[in-house]
Amino acid sequence: MEPCEPGSKIKFGTKIRLTHVDTGSNLHSHLAKSALSQQQEVTGFGDDGNGDNGDDWVVNPAQGSSNYWKKDNEVFITHDSTRKHLGCSEQAVFGLNNCGRQCPVMDHLEVFGRKEKDSFVKWKTSMGVFLHK
Repeated sequence: MEPCEPGSKIKFGTKIRLTHVDTGSNLHSHLAKSALSQQQEVTGFGDDGNGDNGDDWVVNPAQGSSNYWKKDNEVFITHDSTRKHLGCSEQAVFGLNNCGRQCPVMDHLEVFGRKEKDSFVKWKTSMGVFLHK
């Protein structure tokens, strides 16, 4: 996928890839269970936007009838292949008890794919991001 121009509009229903700026890994999912919540695992995969269809997500509004993703509006981000919604919860935190002393993601939340459309899977942007469409 080609990177979007910063500031371009993202139409709801469009396939996108979310790429970590520092590592170049794409947000990726597949049918494995996540470590803490036992939902669908979400990981980093690929390099500089390149990867496979497990990196494809679709963004849609959580409410309203807008045609485009806008700052401060809640959205659902759905994995294209498995139809699970991107989510996280403060109940699934990596710490000493579940990750150990040398945990590379200590105090980070687990991100997962979830079947239900509930408060755990609503997202809102509040700052600029780089998007691939």
